[in-house]
Amino acid sequence: MNLQSLDLRVTYRSVDSDILNDFYIPCLRNSVFYKRAVGYFTSAALAEAARGLVDFVKNEGKMDLIASPRLSEKDLRAIEEGYRTREIVQEALKKGLDLSLSKPDLIRVKNLSWMIANNRLDIKIAVPKSREDEGIYHEKIGLFYDEHDNIVAFSGSLNETASGLVSNYESIDVSVSWDEGKRERQRVRDHVEHFDRLWKGTTHGLITMEFPEAVQQVLLEKYEPTKPIIEPDKKRSPYFFQAKAIKAWEKAGHKGVLAMATGSGKTFTAIKALESCDGLKLSIIVVPSIDLVNQWENEIREEYGQNYIVRKAHSKEKDWESKTKRLIESLVDYDFVKKRPFIITTVHTASKPRFIEIIENFPEDSLGLIVDEVHHSGAPVFRNIFDINARFKIGLSATPDREWDEEGNQAIFDYFGRVVFEYSISDAIRDGALSQYYYFPHVVSLNYEERNNFNEISKSIAVATYQAHSEHPHTKNMTVPRMLQYLDSINSDLSPRLRTLFLKRVEIVKKAERKFEAFKKIIKTHQLKRCLVYCNDLQHLDENIRIVYEEGLEPIEFSSRIEPDIRERILRTFEKNAEQNILLLAVKCLDEGVDIPACDSAILISCSRSTREFIQRRGRVLRKHPTKEYSVIHDIVVLPYEDEKDAYPITPSEYGFVKEEIRRIQLLSKNALNKDEINVKEMMELYRRNILF
Repeated sequence: MNLQSLDLRVTYRSVDSDILNDFYIPCLRNSVFYKRAVGYFTSAALAEAARGLVDFVKNEGKMDLIASPRLSEKDLRAIEEGYRTREIVQEALKKGLDLSLSKPDLIRVKNLSWMIANNRLDIKIAVPKSREDEGIYHEKIGLFYDEHDNIVAFSGSLNETASGLVSNYESIDVSVSWDEGKRERQRVRDHVEHFDRLWKGTTHGLITMEFPEAVQQVLLEKYEPTKPIIEPDKKRSPYFFQAKAIKAWEKAGHKGVLAMATGSGKTFTAIKALESCDGLKLSIIVVPSIDLVNQWENEIREEYGQNYIVRKAHSKEKDWESKTKRLIESLVDYDFVKKRPFIITTVHTASKPRFIEIIENFPEDSLGLIVDEVHHSGAPVFRNIFDINARFKIGLSATPDREWDEEGNQAIFDYFGRVVFEYSISDAIRDGALSQYYYFPHVVSLNYEERNNFNEISKSIAVATYQAHSEHPHTKNMTVPRMLQYLDSINSDLSPRLRTLFLKRVEIVKKAERKFEAFKKIIKTHQLKRCLVYCNDLQHLDENIRIVYEEGLEPIEFSSRIEPDIRERILRTFEKNAEQNILLLAVKCLDEGVDIPACDSAILISCSRSTREFIQRRGRVLRKHPTKEYSVIHDIVVLPYEDEKDAYPITPSEYGFVKEEIRRIQLLSKNALNKDEINVKEMMELYRRNILF
């Protein structure tokens, strides 16, 4: 948080500025202390003072507020004559709270009320000593302080209307403490000293009083304290790292891949990037699943309100071809449209010849294309997407590289260009874009039968790979997945046999019987509020659902067996029920893109060797949400044994899968709050000592 990072203007006027979004919110987002004088103490003035507080509260910021009672001639005369000032002021302050408010201002005053109730806001009352002094305190000034002792000071016009300053004329002048100009620094010092005098009660003609407890009680009762999580009239603006991503993409010629961590706002970043493109008339968004079609539309709606048009193109959308075609024709025939047009489609539909035919006549210079989870587009079955001619192109993925597929990677980068911006999980946690987390690996071993099967299959795999090495010597240093890719490319008869063996061995690890015991123990001994449970397949999911029922909890299935509209309803329910224990058991559907920031924990029962898969699953649970302080990840890991006393000689094939499992522990623990408690080197050495050569 640094106020110096802001590009602040000298003056803001409501006729040509969005003062809330351009000034208050950025300053409060970078502040830890806010001092504010609002003139008269009224509900409207309190609402005006509470503008922009949401990010300030996240910073654990504190605020000092000074206001003055609106006193009648009779009140002022009574004060002059020595009557009880406190009682007169108290009644005047209560009257100030009677002013009716619009819904946005009501939210703001409730936000301010929460700050009072949580000792984050102190209020003092400045009272004129006489009728002559009544005009002394009728001003609006403010001071923002950051953690580096930088100060932004402002002063300006005061608007005493029920609707506050949002919809009426406002003008403020701004000064900063780090400016090199002597007069500018002096102006900031003057504001600081003036506020301090008001607060201490040393200003001529004014008495400074503590905020009456009786009025505070009225305020808290009338405006029920609500933690600031909603900022009325706030327009979303890119965070600094999102702005850097957009600039990097623009600099690369409006094309490239953004490799941004799951949960860091790739969707919003891509929408804002296309928004800046001159000549853009249509944006096509390609997503990996139908679930994400609605999610992208929700993001567009949040950004543009009613000022957009969306056509959905996928197998579940009735008559999508004619609807899409009519939109294309109307955009080609007219030089302008009043609303922003989007086509949101799935990677399966976008790669079909029919979709490409519909859009092929649309002018390339006016077309933008976003491909979400862009690694999918490199698969041979989807590469027809690269026949779409678009001037503005964005590829999105936390992990854009396709594992063991150099040809697919090359196809992606030939079309989109290089990775122009990277933003890792470590970066996102450091910057507060993702939540911090604890990671707990739960080690289980294969039972006797599973271990025998694993080793028997491993022997057969060894025979098959030896044959591959003999026929194709350059495959000797390849992993089995990479070898399979090569054998597929040359149509080798060895490929189906090796693949079958490899997948059988993977299934033994994924469905190890003792994983169920570990799962049962986790849900018995750990507090799980809104938890995602990742299963291997539908049969595996059914078995884990049975376990959840046996433990007296209510599982919710989230899989391909559930219709997309019902899945969307499930996610909304999951988001709303903050205090209930909900276990959402999923197969694949939650691996990519689906936003469920309210989830605070995850259990990885099935976790493949795919780096992309477990990185995306981690990112899913690390999304920020007001109801959680941190996230928790439970990972059920299959290893031969956990303690030296249980050690036995392991085969080279067992050691191979040990390395893969421990690699996952190493990656997932790297950024965890409890990483120092997880000794990966010692764990690896335990197995290295016992390998059979």
